[in-house]
Amino acid sequence: MAVGFTTLGITFGVYSFLSVIIFSLFQYFRTNKLSKKFYTPKRYIDIENRKKPEKLSKTPFVWIYQIIKYSDEKVISIVGEDALVVIRLIRFSIFVFILNTVLATIFVIPVNITDENVDIVRKDEDDESEVTDVDNISINNIEDSSNRLWMHLCYCYLLSLVIINMVKKFHIDNVKLYENHIINSKNDLKGYTALIKNIPGPFYGTFLHRLTTGTLMSKLPTKVKDYIEKKIEEIDIAIDKNEDLNKVKSPNQLYWDSIQAKLRSGKTVKNIVSEEFNNVYGEHNIKEIQIVCNQNKIENIYKIYENLKIQIEDLIDHYYSLKKRNKYIKRQQITIIAPTIGEWATDKYGVKPVKVDKLDFYEERFIQLKKELDEKKQECLEKETSTALITFKSRFYKVVASTSMHYQSENFYTSQSAPEPRDIIWENLTFRTWEETLRQFFMWFLFILMLAFYIIPVSAVQALINLDQWEDKPILKDLLKVQFIESLLTGIIPGLALKIFIAIVPLIIKVMNRFEGADTYSKVEFGLIRKYFIFQFFVIFCYQVGLGGIANQYDQFTDNPSSIIDILAKGVPQQATFFLTYIGLNGLVAEPIRFLRLDQFILSKVRSYSKSTKRSTGRLWKYQGLEFGYPIVN
Repeated sequence: MAVGFTTLGITFGVYSFLSVIIFSLFQYFRTNKLSKKFYTPKRYIDIENRKKPEKLSKTPFVWIYQIIKYSDEKVISIVGEDALVVIRLIRFSIFVFILNTVLATIFVIPVNITDENVDIVRKDEDDESEVTDVDNISINNIEDSSNRLWMHLCYCYLLSLVIINMVKKFHIDNVKLYENHIINSKNDLKGYTALIKNIPGPFYGTFLHRLTTGTLMSKLPTKVKDYIEKKIEEIDIAIDKNEDLNKVKSPNQLYWDSIQAKLRSGKTVKNIVSEEFNNVYGEHNIKEIQIVCNQNKIENIYKIYENLKIQIEDLIDHYYSLKKRNKYIKRQQITIIAPTIGEWATDKYGVKPVKVDKLDFYEERFIQLKKELDEKKQECLEKETSTALITFKSRFYKVVASTSMHYQSENFYTSQSAPEPRDIIWENLTFRTWEETLRQFFMWFLFILMLAFYIIPVSAVQALINLDQWEDKPILKDLLKVQFIESLLTGIIPGLALKIFIAIVPLIIKVMNRFEGADTYSKVEFGLIRKYFIFQFFVIFCYQVGLGGIANQYDQFTDNPSSIIDILAKGVPQQATFFLTYIGLNGLVAEPIRFLRLDQFILSKVRSYSKSTKRSTGRLWKYQGLEFGYPIVN
């Protein structure tokens, strides 16, 4: 159902009122003594090679202008180049919005007003199209085949050319920023290291390896597993020795077999990679070659080790604070169930739950975990995977290595720049091409199914917009006569319902991207941006426009389905009001709420009551971050 200026005014009035409340809350929280550390953490912590930001104005909304007007140099010195790109993107979006608004008001809207198609539709009793006063300033008011349509076409081309030129300049500026970052960056290993994946030869990551180490095999008895693995190895060797099979093997398979022969002769994966890259780049240009090892056995142990280290720090800090204040130190105790911890705990404490001194237990467990890590570490180093990190002595060779094809098959020695260690998803780093391709195919299939599923909520939103079905109900008929109720149902609830329906989508896409085999958290985020944009295009735009255009003229469509093009031509422009309200919901309410991070703030305050030291409470507010995948796609 189309909406008029009154409904739009009430909708944007409600959204603006909520936006003012949200920003007023943020203004209060960022200046309040109890919450300012959470909302302005960079003013209270020292970060290496970063300056502290200046104190922003306490005047409401003035701080927004101060941040947007920050110079590029100041932004880089405070938060770095990545944040500068985001701020540039915000400035770019604001400029495009203002430019489009001004130009459309000057050139397009006056042309729309001068025609009379809306009046003609109102007088035509056979036309089922719903029109409102908003249509008087839209393309709906222009008659078919009118010369005024040339203005819309010319405006689209002109605005597109202007924006394309702006995007070009935007990307050139960001490339220069990246060049400047490389030139001025320290000589860290990341700038000299290339990541090499899909090294041919190692059994790790092959189909048979995944088959023998998968969930099904893990449930089998050890003797059965050993027998299957032994038989697979025997079959593999027999195939290699079969001369008839060797004659029909592809060059890639023969190369793989030659590498496997070297590995069976006693060479390591590191030796193979060294020979290959020393031959190409020269031994004098390579500083170090490190083969990524299978860390699955120690990953969980390491997480427990790190968490325990934090718990020990917090407990010692708590005792120290009591001692410093000359208060009585009551030794804390902890109840443990030894069999769930390890064999050493069972031997010492038995199988029944028992209370022990917390610090003594933490110390004993820390020592045992350190010992277990050292033992498992050596086992992991012996399990080389098909991935390597190669550090060069010059950036030139690193760039060449990370952008070159090292073998005639794109499935061998795939290369890229090495990501930062904190950005790596280590369990995904060793996937081979075949597995990544299979996983990606499966995830895209599920993504398409999800797109199809969301026709249901979009149809429900269209049902909310169409008030004709509610007018038959006696009670609702009287309520719909109230302008505010009608505006609420047609202007606010549909956009809000759609926003709620798709709220979980980014989380689902992130899980999909991780399962696909993305080897860094950055790739997970960029994959989210790409897929979420596709999702919004189909679900929010195509479904909404298509279903909305047909719903407004449903009887005409059922009587004459071949008139679908004419129906959409008339119905699609009428959906503009829905997108106006939906964009208003995102810009004035949804994004400010996300920016407020009220859930994180409340959680940090609740958790802070259980933390007794500065170091433990500091973890709750010092290290915060917003994921770029959510805001950028809007």
